[in-house]
Amino acid sequence: MGELYRKTGNGKVRADWIALLVRRGDRRQALAACPECRPGDYAPDELENLAKAARDEKQFDTALQLYQALQKSDPERKIGWLGGALTALDGNDYIYAINQIALYRERFGNDADIAAAQSYMDNRIQNNETAVPSRKQQEANRRREAETAERDHILQQYRAAAERRDFAAQEQLISRHGKFFSAKDRLWLRHAKLADELRRARTDGDRKRLEQVYDGLSKILRESEENSEIYNQAKRDRMAVLIALGRDQEALEDYRALARHQEQLDYVKEQYAQALAMNSRPVTASAQPPSVTNRPSAAKAAPAKGKVLLDALGNPIPPMDSAVEDIARDLNYPSNPGKARSLQFRVLPPIMH
Repeated sequence: MGELYRKTGNGKVRADWIALLVRRGDRRQALAACPECRPGDYAPDELENLAKAARDEKQFDTALQLYQALQKSDPERKIGWLGGALTALDGNDYIYAINQIALYRERFGNDADIAAAQSYMDNRIQNNETAVPSRKQQEANRRREAETAERDHILQQYRAAAERRDFAAQEQLISRHGKFFSAKDRLWLRHAKLADELRRARTDGDRKRLEQVYDGLSKILRESEENSEIYNQAKRDRMAVLIALGRDQEALEDYRALARHQEQLDYVKEQYAQALAMNSRPVTASAQPPSVTNRPSAAKAAPAKGKVLLDALGNPIPPMDSAVEDIARDLNYPSNPGKARSLQFRVLPPIMH
């Protein structure tokens, strides 16, 4: 299973592999399954398994980081808070343990599990003269709190920069504070820049830049996990690029790959209808979003006779048959009723995130 994960990089395969290693008692191998992964890259089940493995290996700092990540990714999972308390006790960090027990009670009440943890802590304090936090422990706590505050501040700045599409500021934050960002964060930033470039290139009708965007999105698809959120969004955006470039067959292939996994948004379905029309293929009702199939037929006004219609890049639109023309009219795509019937290139909606 480890070899399969190294070949595919699939997150589900990794989760199954880690669970198997932990069950077999191969805790160190489980902790080393993904050397490049940060706690935020793991799914909740992986975090739970890895945190337990780290605690059993007496790697208490690592275990605490994993339990903290679990608390954020799945705050309703009790073991994240209980495990944090018990791990802190194992590491003689009583102040942090008291804090974790209090947070657990706020969320889940005073149940049997946390009562047992409280009793365990009380016994350790009574029987251990070193239970009082040392100066070294107190300093470690202060450093941890300071780092958490710094991380929250940096991430707040990053989100603000993302909202205003200030890519230079985002890149600078990642460069200066790389420990707070994962490989997925960097991948999303690359995608955001490509999506912005797609908007500009499509508006300008710049074919060369569209080709560059296509290459960039294709690279993201190769580097991301299939059917992940960023994978699907990159494929949707690549479909828009392909339509803008007039590469309708490839656009149809991307849509079908997306549709195999999940229902697509209306704007993606309309892109699909457009690619079908460009390919001179009948558009079936099942291919249309409700907003299209249920739309009453509008007045079918046609442009002036003899007018040549071009796509966004100035290329002639191929002729379409009557079935496609009818659907195109319902989609508000004007057509030429003369001999050179053709489909007006429809300006695509903004890229969605």
